[in-house]
Amino acid sequence: MSWYSADEVARALPPLTAIEVVDQALEQLARGQAGTDGRRFHGTESTPMGIMPGYVAGCVGVKVISVVEGNPGRGLPMIQGAVVAFEEGSGRLLGVFDGPSLTAIRTAAIAGSATRRLSIPAARSFLMVGAGAQAPFQVEAVLAVRPITHVAIWNRTTAAADELRRWVRQRHPEVVAWVAHDLQAAARGADVITLATSSPEPLLSGAGLRPHCHINAMGAFRPDRRELTTDLVEAAVLYADTLEGCLSEAGDLLIPMAEGRLDPARVRSLRDSAPADQGRLTVMKSVGSAVFDLAGAARVLATR
Repeated sequence: MSWYSADEVARALPPLTAIEVVDQALEQLARGQAGTDGRRFHGTESTPMGIMPGYVAGCVGVKVISVVEGNPGRGLPMIQGAVVAFEEGSGRLLGVFDGPSLTAIRTAAIAGSATRRLSIPAARSFLMVGAGAQAPFQVEAVLAVRPITHVAIWNRTTAAADELRRWVRQRHPEVVAWVAHDLQAAARGADVITLATSSPEPLLSGAGLRPHCHINAMGAFRPDRRELTTDLVEAAVLYADTLEGCLSEAGDLLIPMAEGRLDPARVRSLRDSAPADQGRLTVMKSVGSAVFDLAGAARVLATR
């Protein structure tokens, strides 16, 4: 058994490889070769602990995380944890993996897969909403699949947005990166938008968005939180990384459903995305799944 550090996970899962892993996991889910028992929270009020068991081909395991929303103010990640993988059949412990890096990479890869499936191939402008630990991975995933030339960054605190802007310019000097001060105005100029925040209230509306805009809603995974307004959800073609997870946990969908303004039958699995939807206003909602973490862990094991 080995411990796999954040650096080892990142080396084994560059963006395009991680997107391939996500696509394969989606196929395994559709064929019944992968699954999860969902997400359970235990621990204390100040330190909730999420436990997520699951399996993919050849590997079973569990992801364990703590979620402390005040941690960024302490200089610590909001989400910390580990993924433990066992060999299917023998039950042999295969490895323990750094949770934050695996989570960040596979979450970004879900957005990358959705962007490749649903955004227009000629997409040039990208808006990143949120500048936390997840944001650099999200930027890399979108830039890996589309010929982005302009990256706008919006965050509640300008300092964090400017730090991400400098990081993007250093990594991608060919890209024009800038800090947006008016979120909705920046959204109106974007071909692709990714949101990765813990906002309790909607940040983005559908007003003035490009008809072909594709949106990855990657944050706000609790039923009482959302990043998108109901009018935007009503207007868009809707996809979910996992239907079961999103229709039980995602406030972006559950709140419009409770308002009587969204029929859950309108939400489709990302795996079943239609090429004809490129060029339409699309939203992919993600709440994640241990299946994607375990699929990433299995790829790390295979490349060691």
